[in-house]
Amino acid sequence: MTAQRSRWRRWLVRGGLALLLVLVVGYFGVAAYVASQLTLTQRHALESDPQADGLNVEDVTFSSYGDDTQLSGWLLHADDDQSRVIVMVHGYNSGRDDPNTGLYPLAQGLLEQHFSVLMFDLRGYGSSAGDRFSLGWYEQNDVRGAIRFAQQQGFQHIGVLGFSMGAASSLLATAQEPAVEALVEDSAYADLPDLMSVEIPKRSGLPSIFTPGVLLMARVMYGIDAWGVIPADAAAQLGERPLFVIHGAQDDFIPPANSEQIWHARYGSGDIDPATFYLVPDSWHVKGFKHDQAAYLERVGTFFQQHLGSQAAMQ
Repeated sequence: MTAQRSRWRRWLVRGGLALLLVLVVGYFGVAAYVASQLTLTQRHALESDPQADGLNVEDVTFSSYGDDTQLSGWLLHADDDQSRVIVMVHGYNSGRDDPNTGLYPLAQGLLEQHFSVLMFDLRGYGSSAGDRFSLGWYEQNDVRGAIRFAQQQGFQHIGVLGFSMGAASSLLATAQEPAVEALVEDSAYADLPDLMSVEIPKRSGLPSIFTPGVLLMARVMYGIDAWGVIPADAAAQLGERPLFVIHGAQDDFIPPANSEQIWHARYGSGDIDPATFYLVPDSWHVKGFKHDQAAYLERVGTFFQQHLGSQAAMQ
């Protein structure tokens, strides 16, 4: 009996270990598949033609900071001012002229306010190289590449305007690029792991227990460190540089509390100042400009006019 019990114990242990191995392999196999699918980009054709619209446009290419990923874009020149430029950064699943956000008419409005505008496709989108996105981990280097390209073009005053993933990437990049004098973020998330704890189960249909595995496999397979994408921490590193925060009051994808957290990280505790925080009434995710173009452009334009040099200083 003793020998038989011993054999049963060995078989139970082996069976348990085999089952555990199957579960672990299955867990990380599923997590790897989800990570591979959720990081794929969708390219969209350009819907705008600045040259046909009579704008002073230059087709440009430049490298992302730190690697050779080639990024494509437009440099729209303000004919009467070649000292100030705004780097515009689109969000997830879009491109430089994203019609859903209204980026092209917004750029035209900024041109009329005497700002040049650098519009470009993040990696994996539009005409730029790459086939995956990382919700800020690599895109921050794309923004840094755009900022340095603007410097190489001789612009003395550089501002950044980012939307959603582009806003999060812009916060991370600006914290590392002192050449940026002012930043506008529209609808950024404050903490990527917190966002993924909601979005991965929603998009994959898997229970939340798989979320850490998906993030881990994204790091193992693609080098994406989701735990390193904390835009609120980047906002705290801006020093005295001005930040203007925008969010749609009805945003149920990235709730306005994210931008409130970012604002407080930059400006400290206390009541939010409406001069640097624009909660767009009745507006959804990155729809603030389309909701009220005149009000949006007036607020953003005034902010950049104040912080990217003045006409008097340039004469």
